[in-house]
Amino acid sequence: MKSTFATVLLTVFLIGSWPSFASAEGFTGWRKIGWIYQRQCSSALSDGFEIQLAGPHDNPDGCSNDRTIQVQCFNQIYDNMVDITRTTFSIGGQLRAFVNGCDDDGHAIVTALQARQTPSSQ
Repeated sequence: MKSTFATVLLTVFLIGSWPSFASAEGFTGWRKIGWIYQRQCSSALSDGFEIQLAGPHDNPDGCSNDRTIQVQCFNQIYDNMVDITRTTFSIGGQLRAFVNGCDDDGHAIVTALQARQTPSSQ
């Protein structure tokens, strides 16, 4: 009886906590941009636009590189995100990215971007 209860309890715990294991996406936090790098977009590669942040980001997916995020070429709003990043970089502003997963190089994969002017207090 006790082992059946323990098994049911363990099963309920694992099922209840599954979404937190399966989905670690989240925001990077507001960061200044250190540099940007345009990679070649081709059908063989998912690489595209690399954004090196000035400091480590919050890294919700636990990628091996906590400073570089990647906008992949096949993203439907790729051009918009590149434009947002270039404009933000040119004015010295900050980005906050929503990331989901890591690419083969350990960079967080960007699915959405927000930009802002750097607050005068920072």
